[in-house]
Amino acid sequence: MRNELKPDSAQSIYHMKKGRIRTAMITGDNIYTAIYIAKKSGIIDPALPCFVGEVKKTKAEKEIIFKNSDQSKTVLDPLTLRVTKFGQLQETLNVDSVGIAIDADTWRLLTNDPRYDYFLTHQVQIFARMRPLDKQDVVVKFISDGQVTGMIGDGANDCAALGVAHFGVALSVAEASLIAPFTAKSLSTMSAVDLVKEGRCCLVNAFASFKFTISIL
Repeated sequence: MRNELKPDSAQSIYHMKKGRIRTAMITGDNIYTAIYIAKKSGIIDPALPCFVGEVKKTKAEKEIIFKNSDQSKTVLDPLTLRVTKFGQLQETLNVDSVGIAIDADTWRLLTNDPRYDYFLTHQVQIFARMRPLDKQDVVVKFISDGQVTGMIGDGANDCAALGVAHFGVALSVAEASLIAPFTAKSLSTMSAVDLVKEGRCCLVNAFASFKFTISIL
């Protein structure tokens, strides 16, 4: 059984990034499945190391460890972006040279610590194993950070997030289309690219019309 990436998904991510739009994935799937799809679609550069944040439970407390998805002994400090191996410093990365994925348990712990607010809204590219209300909370987190946030979804589990986003695009004619302000006829992520282009054109036209009106008064 296979669920292949749609042929135009990578193209839509490319256009989003070219338009200076930050892309992130919020999914209920397994975190390693999400990483695979993110690299295939271009959300994360396949050449970059990707670190997975998972909760390690001990008797005393819960600890979050960010391990390299390919090298389990390599660990990332999410606040300083320092990479260590067997406790020894390897290198210090910048935000553009690393992929970061977290699951729902990690998300819930980090949201309780204000030190990670910027990390969650600017550095994490994948939110995996997220429940419907978790997806909504992620979108609300981005919005509370002052970012204009859009959401693309195709199922009932996306409805909450589609409803709170600044704009939501449903890739389905079922439940999601009842909540989202926009429904894609082609059921393709390129529909979101077209929507952004049309929105930006409308904004430019509005500014131009205002300037023209002012100039003739």
